[in-house]
Amino acid sequence: MEPNQSQFEDQATEWLMVQSFCFIQYEKYDEAIHLLEVLKISGQANAKALLMLSKAYLAQSKYKQALDTLNLLQRKFGKIGKTNPVFELLKSQAMWGLEEPAKAQQHMKNYIQGRAQTK
Repeated sequence: MEPNQSQFEDQATEWLMVQSFCFIQYEKYDEAIHLLEVLKISGQANAKALLMLSKAYLAQSKYKQALDTLNLLQRKFGKIGKTNPVFELLKSQAMWGLEEPAKAQQHMKNYIQGRAQTK
């Protein structure tokens, strides 16, 4: 039985995700961003891929790109902050980097509350 197009796309997406994760672990953020942007542009990026992309942008102090990616994540997947505290943490870091401390503080509070609820 030959794999169909959907199976191929799923395998390619998974491979790009694993490779991106490895690049982030070794602080090769440019390489991770490149692969994750390919997923984003192709429409194959899931919530995890967009969170990883935001993390890579934050590691390079690209706060606007990180925030734009998080906003895309929220538009695409809804109220992700309620179910994924990491979203709130990353958003807090982006807001802090963009010198919006009040917004950063609110997202950090949301992160702490979310972590307390998941334990």
